[in-house]
Amino acid sequence: MKRRLNRAPVCSFSTQLACRAADDILFIRLKTRTHMATIRYKGFELSPAPYQLHDTGKWEVRITITRHHDARGETLEKQFSASNTIETKEDAERHALEFGKQIINGEHETFSVDDLL
Repeated sequence: MKRRLNRAPVCSFSTQLACRAADDILFIRLKTRTHMATIRYKGFELSPAPYQLHDTGKWEVRITITRHHDARGETLEKQFSASNTIETKEDAERHALEFGKQIINGEHETFSVDDLL
């Protein structure tokens, strides 16, 4: 006797869960997310790259900002690191994106993307 599975899947922030029921069997495909996707902002690409500190387990806010110059046929990128640490990787990724936007907008007193223009 076959039993139909009627349980709802549990999802977390670090996984995407794609489920489908077929022939009374529940197939589950998990995709582990290693980092937040790169986003485009004002002609730049922002790629969060948080780093976990070994001594505390907290996450350092890091971001790579890339600028593609198609006319010149070159790509320039620069990495930035903030001095604050964050409890979770997901929060560090979100903070990294905001940090990158501040740099691009010229709102950060120390960092600039002038050399990427």
